[in-house]
Amino acid sequence: MRDPARTIPRAVAVSFAVVTALYVVAAAAVAHALPPDVADASDRAVADAVDTLGHPALTTAVAVTAVVAAGGALLSLLGGVSRTTLAMSRDRHLPRALARESSRGVPAAAQVAVAVVVVAALPFVDAAEAVAASSGCVLVYYALTNAAALTLDGTVLRVLAAAGLLGCLLLVLSLPVAGVLWTLAVVVAGLAAGRLTLRRAAA
Repeated sequence: MRDPARTIPRAVAVSFAVVTALYVVAAAAVAHALPPDVADASDRAVADAVDTLGHPALTTAVAVTAVVAAGGALLSLLGGVSRTTLAMSRDRHLPRALARESSRGVPAAAQVAVAVVVVAALPFVDAAEAVAASSGCVLVYYALTNAAALTLDGTVLRVLAAAGLLGCLLLVLSLPVAGVLWTLAVVVAGLAAGRLTLRRAAA
């Protein structure tokens, strides 16, 4: 990237605007096609809205797109979580073996470990609960990022960080109960592991 100080803020702003517009258009289309109670009760509201058009091929296209999008989101999360695992392993918060990298600098050991944990957990977790738990953990991740940003200089930045922190916490509380409980369990486990690591380091 030739000029990251200029291009990254622009990329963030453009991406935010485009994604927000897409969400608004999709929500408006679903609201136009389905009664509110039907859309709220459905776990495939977009597909149900497309069904009202009477073209099965479009419903199939929506289903395929949803699968591809879910796979893309999973891969992006896998990359982020594996990098976090790598950093935690280097700081001895996780087993040192997970800090092993390939010849190209890819955190191969962390990626395999994260993938194994996800695949092993899937048969025992309901799909809706898994999505809620994943969303809760991601929101906590960003809540911590906003909390760290509260130390930045500048009133505007601090106000934005506080708003982001509050928004993340409110979104976690809006999740289904199972998602909130899973998120709480992960946070408690992380805090317990962190305290254990600090005690070992002090000893």
